[in-house]
Amino acid sequence: PAAEAIMKTKIEAERLPMQVEVSSCSTGSGTRDWFKTEVATEIEAEPSDPRMVSHASKRGLNLAGRRSKPMTRGDVERADIIISMDAQNRKDIVAAASYWGLKGEAEGKIKLLSTYCRSGTRTTDVPDPYYGGKGGQPSGPVFEKVLDLLEDGCDGLLADLAPSAARV
Repeated sequence: PAAEAIMKTKIEAERLPMQVEVSSCSTGSGTRDWFKTEVATEIEAEPSDPRMVSHASKRGLNLAGRRSKPMTRGDVERADIIISMDAQNRKDIVAAASYWGLKGEAEGKIKLLSTYCRSGTRTTDVPDPYYGGKGGQPSGPVFEKVLDLLEDGCDGLLADLAPSAARV
């Protein structure tokens, strides 16, 4: 939900003269076969982590009340680009798309958000902040780093989608 909120905020701020639909979907939060209808209907929509809500609000983003939703076949079919946070998300999306008979279509659409980062970040994955810092360290810096990566990646993606509207 944080990446979706950031991207929507940036699109609105740029007053883009184009139609862009942004939607955040989960890959089941570790639930096996999350993409199968009988399993997906049992997955509860989870609210945004309160720590992420707090850190995002300091940047003017409102994540309160946002809930996760599992990706569906229709999401893959409608998307022009599917942004993945990390390699495991990408594998999960490809597995789901394979089950839905859309593997080739999905593989051509999936991009890692980090490929759009322009600030010199040397990472391929946006880390999952929900498990806190390493070795019991406070998780705050992890959430801030993730928000920095999301902002950087969304800036780069926006620049690629609408070069004339993007600011460098």
